[in-house]
Amino acid sequence: MKLTVFYLFVYHLSTLGSATSSYDSWVADLEPGMIIKTIYGEGKTCHCKVLTSTSTSPVTTSTTTTSTTTTTTTTKNPQPVDFYGHAPCDVDLVVTPTTDMHWKSPNYPSNYPDGVTCNLTVTVPADMKYSVIKMTPSADSLVYGTPYCRHDNLQYISSLGSVSRYCQRLQVITVISTTDVPKKFFLRFESTSADGGMTERGFDFHITAAVSTYG
Repeated sequence: MKLTVFYLFVYHLSTLGSATSSYDSWVADLEPGMIIKTIYGEGKTCHCKVLTSTSTSPVTTSTTTTSTTTTTTTTKNPQPVDFYGHAPCDVDLVVTPTTDMHWKSPNYPSNYPDGVTCNLTVTVPADMKYSVIKMTPSADSLVYGTPYCRHDNLQYISSLGSVSRYCQRLQVITVISTTDVPKKFFLRFESTSADGGMTERGFDFHITAAVSTYG
């Protein structure tokens, strides 16, 4: 404890004499924060009221702020598959003279989801020489369009491996087989979120086949 002394009140014994009661009253009137200190000097004894100053180290309060970060994890629903591990819109078709079927995008006539792939594999057998396979989309068939159809698109992959891409309003695709059978060709539909998550109604292709036999 550090004492800082201020000589506020001084009472010399030489002045006290028999005035003990006055001294007692003077001591009893001690204010808070002050003490009586006896000081000797110059042949005299002095009883002094002095102020006691306590040096107190500052208390540093450390406030810790806890930052809570909320992480939202978006789980993308996987594309459903059938018993054999194929997407429901994966179809293997062997055409015959009586082929009459539909191939649809997921959710049609509602919008298809992002992240799906659908494959239609068409096999033209040897006995379907000179056949015409016609794939006609419904009038409202629509795939979201981007330049060069590089995002959502429908692809026609010929038996020779050439690829044509389609988007926006879909058109009729006709494949004519003459002597180059048996063979396969493919339609492949893909959707991706790379276009900002935009989707459209999708498609409903009506597929028919016809054959002419030449003797």
